[in-house]
Amino acid sequence: YFSALPDLPLMSGMDEVEDQTFVFDKAEGRVIETAGFLAVTPEKDPQTYYSEILGQLGWKPLKSGLFTRGSEQLVVIVRKVHGGMLVKFYLTPLSS
Repeated sequence: YFSALPDLPLMSGMDEVEDQTFVFDKAEGRVIETAGFLAVTPEKDPQTYYSEILGQLGWKPLKSGLFTRGSEQLVVIVRKVHGGMLVKFYLTPLSS
């Protein structure tokens, strides 16, 4: 699981990129940015994996890579980078 998001599992083969983690609590809710890195091509696409696992954790998909649960939204962005794949997670309060 990610240290900044303890209810978000790391995909098999993924390493947390701790120097890309940002946590901020504000009156409207928490703001968290974190990332995971896959050095090898996974059996399952990370976007597909997180769409499936987030649904099991109570997150509702709004569109590809965008989920809501309670008063929060989570954005999942997958990018191919030199040497692997970078998966970024952005948790923010829902906009009113």
